[in-house]
Order: sequence, then C-alpha cells, then structure tokens
Amino acid sequence: MRISLWLFLVISACTLPAQNYEDRINPLVGIGDTSQTHQVILRDYTRLRGTVMSITPDSLYLLMATVPEPVAIPTDELRHLGLYVPEQSLPFRDTRSSVAIRDLDDLTYLRTALPYSSDRRFKSVMLIYNSIDWSLNDHFQIGTGLAGPLGILFSQRYRTSLNDYLHIGVSNEFLIVPIAAAAGEEFPVVGDLTSMLTVGSASQFFHAGVGMFYGGGGGSIMNFRVGTGVRVSRRLHLYGEMLGYFDKFDGLGILPSLNVSVAKRRHRWSYGVMGVFLDAESVFAAPIPYISYTVYH
Repeated sequence: MRISLWLFLVISACTLPAQNYEDRINPLVGIGDTSQTHQVILRDYTRLRGTVMSITPDSLYLLMATVPEPVAIPTDELRHLGLYVPEQSLPFRDTRSSVAIRDLDDLTYLRTALPYSSDRRFKSVMLIYNSIDWSLNDHFQIGTGLAGPLGILFSQRYRTSLNDYLHIGVSNEFLIVPIAAAAGEEFPVVGDLTSMLTVGSASQFFHAGVGMFYGGGGGSIMNFRVGTGVRVSRRLHLYGEMLGYFDKFDGLGILPSLNVSVAKRRHRWSYGVMGVFLDAESVFAAPIPYISYTVYH
C-alpha cells in the first residue's frame, strides 16, 4: 500500500509541470502558425511578442522580428501565452471593467521620468499637497495646486524616453507663499528644480536625480534623490524613495520612506512610512506614517 502511494506521488509530480504550462496557453494560439502574433507574459510581467514555433515542458521557442533565430524561454517562467491584440495590450486591464489599471508613473514625493499614465490626474498627499497635472503630450506636463495653508503650487516637467527602459527629464515645482509677501519679501517663491534619470519600466525601475531648492532671495541648496520600485502583482507596487539635501552650513538632511501602492481602475492609494535624519543636529525622528491618493482621467 505504501509503495503504491509513493508511486502515485512520483507520477503526479512528474506530470504536474506539463499540465501547468498547458493551462497557461490560450486555446486560440496556434503553435508554429506564422500568421499569428503571440504575446508571451512572463512571471515578472515582462511582455514579449512574436510567434511561438514550438513548446515543451522545459522551454518554449519564440521567433521575434528582431532576432533571426528562435529564442528559448524556460516554460517555468511563463505566466500566460496568448494572441497579441494591440488595442488590449496597454496598459493592464481590469477584467471586471473596461477601464484600464493605470501604471505607476510617480512616487509619493519624488517625480520620475517614466511615461505619463494619463492625460490628466489629481494627486493629494495627506490633504497637504494637492495638485492637478495635465500632460500636453508624451513629453510636457504642467500642473497647479495648493500646498496646505502655505500657498499656490505650480509645476512643469519635461521627459523623454531614449529607449523602452531609459528615460530622462527635468522637473520644476515652485510655491508662491502669500504669507511671505505679507512679511515684505521681494519675491515670495520657493521651488525645487531637479534632473531626472529613470531606468526600467513601471514594473521594475530605479530612479535618481540631482537638483536644488531655491528661494526668491537668490539662495539655493543642493539636493539629491533616489527611488526604486517593483510591481509584485497586477494591482500592487512596492517602492522606496529618499530625498537628501545639504544646508548652507554643509549639514546633511535625509528623508527616506517605504511605501506600498494599491491600484483599482483609475484610482491609486499609497501607504508609506517616512523617517527624518538631520546630521547637523544628530536627530533621527520617529517614522511618520502618511497616505496619498491619485485619480487618473
């Protein structure tokens, strides 16, 4: 009896992989049919297009237009094999709705050079930072909003993609502070001008930038920033970001944070915890929780 049970388990283990990879293939896919364009989705949500010429329990062989010979891909890495339909391929779609799930294009307090996810969006961080951004085209974006009781926000951004995984740009945000004007400041403006370099895509990326905080009086403070993120499921992103700066006395300030972002149709909620480190005063504040919300149009 025990021997029979062990034989059953061994046979099941050997046949399970074959059953699994077959279940991940759309029945409409014709293996080796060059009249079809297939889309291969891997476990990390990487998407490849071409024609699957053959498939075995170990590997599938994908013929792509840019590669003369079929490329071997481990079958274990396959998430789904289906037909490529252009109007349904970008971006991820909610199966319960015709509204697309919008990609993560910005972090909570860092702007990136990733492609814009929509023509217009509204973003709020703890009801303190509130802005509306308009994408004029694939490269230019402008915005305005309110920063709590301090004043009025204005933003401008230019970004472009050198290829599918390398994006660069420059961003400027400034705040007009009426309180400073009432106090007699000549030009009551503070702002953040920074360069942007983002490597990767919304599924997995690294971001870096160098810039400066500036004020109406003409002074400026150098700053730097880094961020990284990864999509762990259809709706869920994990990302970290850090903003650092040097004050006029060469003191170092760092604001690191960890975040989880959840998307549903046109909405995205991000929950994070931020720390504050001030080198000049040897201060490390207790982590501060915060929430941000973005809706895309």
